[in-house]
Amino acid sequence: MTISSATKRNWQKLAPNLGDKLKSRANKSRSQKTFIPLERIQNKDSVPFIESLFALRERFSIAQIMHALCLNAIDKSRAKEPLARRFLDEYPRVSDLTIVLPDNFDKESDLLGTIYQSLLSEGDKNIRGSYYTTQKTARLMLQELDISSGEKFLDPCCGSGIFLLEAARLGCSVVGNDIDPIAVMIAKANLIAQNPEALHYPDVRLLNFLNPEERKQIEDIGPFDASASNPPWGGEARTVFNETASEFFFAAFDLLAKHRRFRESALKEGRILQIRVFSERFTGVQTNFVSFLYQKSAPAEPVRFVRSDGKTTDIPLHSFELTAHKTFLPVSREALELLNQVKKKGTLSLVNSRWGLGIVTGNNQTCLKTEQTDELEPIYTGKEIQPYRLSAPKRFIRFTPQNFQQCAPEALFRTSPKLLYKFIGSKLVFAIDNERSLALNSANILIPDVEGLSIYSVMGLLNSPLFNALHRMLFKEIKILKGNLCQLPLPRLSPEEDTALTEAVKAAIENPDREDTVNRLIEDLYELTPQQRLLIQSIFQDNLWNPGNRQAL
Repeated sequence: MTISSATKRNWQKLAPNLGDKLKSRANKSRSQKTFIPLERIQNKDSVPFIESLFALRERFSIAQIMHALCLNAIDKSRAKEPLARRFLDEYPRVSDLTIVLPDNFDKESDLLGTIYQSLLSEGDKNIRGSYYTTQKTARLMLQELDISSGEKFLDPCCGSGIFLLEAARLGCSVVGNDIDPIAVMIAKANLIAQNPEALHYPDVRLLNFLNPEERKQIEDIGPFDASASNPPWGGEARTVFNETASEFFFAAFDLLAKHRRFRESALKEGRILQIRVFSERFTGVQTNFVSFLYQKSAPAEPVRFVRSDGKTTDIPLHSFELTAHKTFLPVSREALELLNQVKKKGTLSLVNSRWGLGIVTGNNQTCLKTEQTDELEPIYTGKEIQPYRLSAPKRFIRFTPQNFQQCAPEALFRTSPKLLYKFIGSKLVFAIDNERSLALNSANILIPDVEGLSIYSVMGLLNSPLFNALHRMLFKEIKILKGNLCQLPLPRLSPEEDTALTEAVKAAIENPDREDTVNRLIEDLYELTPQQRLLIQSIFQDNLWNPGNRQAL
């Protein structure tokens, strides 16, 4: 078999050189024993399959075995053709080995990584410090990171990519790297095979993160909002930390975005005297610029806020703790009292709910039709989403997920009932869909999972002037983001309260005139005063919440 020089170079990369490490480590480093990491197994039927692969070691290298498995994993998935083709271009076939994964391979969170760990000898894993994390641990760690969709995530020693997979599942943009070329190949295959809606080829790089010159590749695409990893513990370090894991920690820490650390430090280590928003703008920049007057002293109340129109107000210091990112919000004391009161009642959230993005066709002009035929079905856009209800769809499409640039799992679209909501807009607008309908990318999907709240109650809360006012006070985005919606405090209702709210919302679906009944019921649930209800209406109707007042820093 003849191969190109490029192919030869790629496959040379898949042969990790352990160098003199074999001479420097004792005991387990010389062990040729292999074992299956059972803590990573989620389906007992996977064990016999993994055991059947050991015999292949007599004829094929680990790289060849893993390559064959990676190709089959991508073939079995609904991966987009351009991504699968690029993977094959990067890792072309050099042997006739074909391995068919079991039909239940997708029941494992990282079967490829588990197989690789099983094929490696105990000595190899000990030398590399290579012991892969379970999905359960990775998922728990990322939950504690409080990261949101759209944020940038880094794993500086990603192995087979379990942290990257979990971060991608949360909607993050992920970057990983590893010194092991086979692990890099597996991580890419995992991200392609397990994220069929992915638009971009996985950014997983073969480099030594502890080498400053190589790390510059990652620095150039940072900073990152969050990082999590399982570094090679126990390795010999070259710095004052004297331990490899510590080196990874501090190197990754330096690449994190500074905005959150700056705000936390500003609140704890000094006094913010004044924040001023200027009416002028830099050429080519769409936002106002802001000045901070800061004093190196103990934190103290209040913070003077000067609006772009010159009007001033005093802001309580603890109002900066209202959002996960410590956003500096110029809210009045009355608004702050309202927020605190709502939070006392609102102890639940949308965190455990299911979410989906609308379809990105890649070519709306070709894919969307104005008349329905037998092979076409309706697809809703943001324009058809009204509070509580959907207006008649104006576009129709043939549902061919493999041809779209991005498509949520079909099961989300076919769920009934579900909520569709406008992705772009100044207000929260949610409607219920009972027809298992499709949605374009100007509309997103929410399937609520909130203890004690029906889907109708959740829709009523999110459409209400109260929750619109909360969203507008807390967040500045014109996009309705999952991460922000998950921070809104939903109430814990009794069965009787949930039933009453559900019935009121159902009545409002049939008759828009009944929406006011829903809104009053929600305000009663939060025990709002007449003054607070007037404040909500003022914010909701934009009477007091114009762009000059709406700055969020």
